[in-house]
Amino acid sequence: MHQEPRTAEPWPGGRRVRVLIVEDQVLFASMLREILETQPGIRVVGTVGTAAEAEARLADEGVDVVLLDLLLPDRSG
Repeated sequence: MHQEPRTAEPWPGGRRVRVLIVEDQVLFASMLREILETQPGIRVVGTVGTAAEAEARLADEGVDVVLLDLLLPDRSG
C-alpha cells in the first residue's frame, strides 16, 4: 500500500520536531529512523542504544520527543 507523503506544517516558526530514538535493537532503530526521516516536520537528532547514551545526548542537544525502548541493556522501566 502506497501512501503519499504528508504535507503537515512544522512547529510554529517553521521549526521541525526534534526526535531522539533510544533503541538497542539496531535493525529496529534503523527502520524507525528511516520512517521518521520521510515525514515532513520531523528531524531525527540521533539514535542511541543505552539509557546512559540517551542521558548524555539529552544534556547536549535540544530534543522535543524521545522514542524510548523500556527494556535497555543498562536500565529498564
